[in-house]
Amino acid sequence: MEIIINKERSQYFKSNLKKLKTGKGVVLQAGDGKSSKEILSCWPGTLFLVDSWSDSEGSETGVSGVSKETILIQALDRIKFYGDRAILTRTSTEKAGDLFGLSSLDFVFLQDITTYEEVKLIIKTWLPKIKPGGTLGGYGFLNSTLENSGKKNGNNQMIWDEDGVFLGHFGVNRAVRETVGLRFNISITSEGVGSWFVTPE
Repeated sequence: MEIIINKERSQYFKSNLKKLKTGKGVVLQAGDGKSSKEILSCWPGTLFLVDSWSDSEGSETGVSGVSKETILIQALDRIKFYGDRAILTRTSTEKAGDLFGLSSLDFVFLQDITTYEEVKLIIKTWLPKIKPGGTLGGYGFLNSTLENSGKKNGNNQMIWDEDGVFLGHFGVNRAVRETVGLRFNISITSEGVGSWFVTPE
């Protein structure tokens, strides 16, 4: 079941993460650290920021016109106040999977990973690493208006905002529904491009 919650992502973090135990969490493709800072500000656990921050890896986080080293510096600046609760893990999402065992994590968030193929693979890889009662979530779940307005490109949709700015290729909705939609309730935040969350029992 899909449940639209009347909260934006930052509000969801504040109201829901405090319920989790103090443990370990991961943000995949952490980029500039904005979402990581939101998580650290309301959850007392240890957070691993995973990203290669490397121009040699096209699938890793990057913003047009901004070097990935600059994005790394932004991330470091955002997490510097959290000391050893914020651990920078400079590797690819794929390699990071080997660093964590089964049922070892309280929280995993997929930041800026939006294509069908990537999201589906990552969910299958990382879901078993979540403890019962923990949370798996990610960015890029489109509301019904955007979901029905994009231009199809294989398993993904090409999405533009209302000003005509290209937002990227999105296949999150389908990937989430196929991998966890029949097993768990999916909570979806209220933004046009929202975030999704599931709680494995």
